Amino acid sequence: GHARYQVDVASMDQVKLVHDFENDLMLDVWSDAVPGRPGKVLVPKFKREIFENFLKQSGVQYKLEVENVKEQLELEDQLLAAAAAKSNSSRSRLSFDKIHSYEEVDAYLQELAKEFPNVVTVVEGGKSFEGRSIKYLRISTTNFQDASKPVVMMQSLLHCREWVTLPATLYAIHKLVIDVTESDLINNIDWIILPVANPDGYVHT
Repeated sequence: GHARYQVDVASMDQVKLVHDFENDLMLDVWSDAVPGRPGKVLVPKFKREIFENFLKQSGVQYKLEVENVKEQLELEDQLLAAAAAKSNSSRSRLSFDKIHSYEEVDAYLQELAKEFPNVVTVVEGGKSFEGRSIKYLRISTTNFQDASKPVVMMQSLLHCREWVTLPATLYAIHKLVIDVTESDLINNIDWIILPVANPDGYVHT
C-alpha cells in the first residue's frame, strides 16, 4: 500500500530539489512543500526506501504520517457505514448520511410538531421569492414564556450548496426532541432552528 509523508523544506533550492525528484519518481503529490508550509505526498511501498534515502541525503526533513493509506481509508469506510446503520435504525425518521429534499424536510418538521406538541412548534417565517414556505422550529419546554432562559438560533442552507449543514441541523433537532441525552440543553435553553433558510436555491441545486 501507499504511505503518506509530510515533507518540510527550508529553502527554495530544496523546493526545486524535492519537486524534481517527486516528478522523476512519478509520485502522487497532494500538496507541494514550500518554506513555512509542509507538503504531502503518497509513496508506494517499493519506492519508500529510495524516497527516504534521497530526503536524508538532501537534508530535507520529513515525517511518515500514515503507514498504509488504503487500510486507513477502509477503516474510515467501516466507521461511516456503522454510523449510517445506527442513524437509519434510530427514531430519527430522516437519516443523517444523505441529503434530503426540501419536501422531505418540510414534512418532517410537521411530523415533529404533531408528535411533540408540548415542545415543538412549526412557524412559517415567510415565503421565498418563488413562493416556498420558510419554516423554522420553536423548541421549548416552557413555550418561550420563561424570560430567564437564553434563546439559541440555528440555521442551515443559507448558502444553497452548503448541503452538509442540513444533516448537522437535523441531528441537533433529533438530540433536542427525540433522543434527549443532555436534558439541560432543552430544559434551560429555548431554541429556534431554521433547517432550510434558502429553499429556492436549495431546490434548484
